[in-house]
Amino acid sequence: VSCADILALSARDGIVLLGGPKVEMKTGRKDSRESYYKVVEDYIPNHNDSISLVLSLFQSTGIDVEAVVALLGAHSVGRVHCVNLVQRLYPTIDPTLDPSYAEYLKTRCPSPNPDPTINTT
Repeated sequence: VSCADILALSARDGIVLLGGPKVEMKTGRKDSRESYYKVVEDYIPNHNDSISLVLSLFQSTGIDVEAVVALLGAHSVGRVHCVNLVQRLYPTIDPTLDPSYAEYLKTRCPSPNPDPTINTT
């Protein structure tokens, strides 16, 4: 089993432990000795992409909607960089955010110009 398989299966099992669906996954990936960063960039959506684009990108590689939801859920557990949130908090709070949650986020990200290396929960 490759490192890639272990990471993928761990993420999948973490989703199950949090009450999400168990998605069957193929194993047998081979680890590489070189990076394919540019290729990955073409197939992994940006956090600001629309859900339509995200679904389209993943479906083009054979990943169905249920698996995309599981993947997105796995990536929403844990921490996020404030730099990805502040545009919804400053100068005014995005009206689509729950007001009490927005206030909580402002305590975690107190500056509109955060250090991009600092995470919040």
